[in-house]
Amino acid sequence: MQSPGKFLKKANISEIKGTLAYTKTSSQLNKTAFLSGKVFRHLKIRLELFFWISALLVLFFMNAEDKSASLCIFRFLGFGSCPGCGIGHAIHYALHFEFSASLSEHIFGIPAVLIIANRIKQLIFTQKTITV
Repeated sequence: MQSPGKFLKKANISEIKGTLAYTKTSSQLNKTAFLSGKVFRHLKIRLELFFWISALLVLFFMNAEDKSASLCIFRFLGFGSCPGCGIGHAIHYALHFEFSASLSEHIFGIPAVLIIANRIKQLIFTQKTITV
């Protein structure tokens, strides 16, 4: 029969080995989670950059003379106008450097172009490479 001291020492050693194995596994999981977080953030930034550039291109090439086509939910519900009506046309005119027409359509067209252009600049120039 073994003495209780030897049994406790064996239990403690195996417990320590299990803890070390768990620590190694959890650190590998943390590294994987960290990398997947970086990859997700990188993809999110790329998607946002694609969205803003696409939006500006669509607004640049749209037909601003056509007043009937609209994506305004308030117009679909039957209201005459809303606070955002004309912002698309104003952005179109601002992108074509027709600032008086832009201001006549919506007062926030020019600031919207500047804010979106600044956001695109931030997304392009603050990119970091992903290292594994």
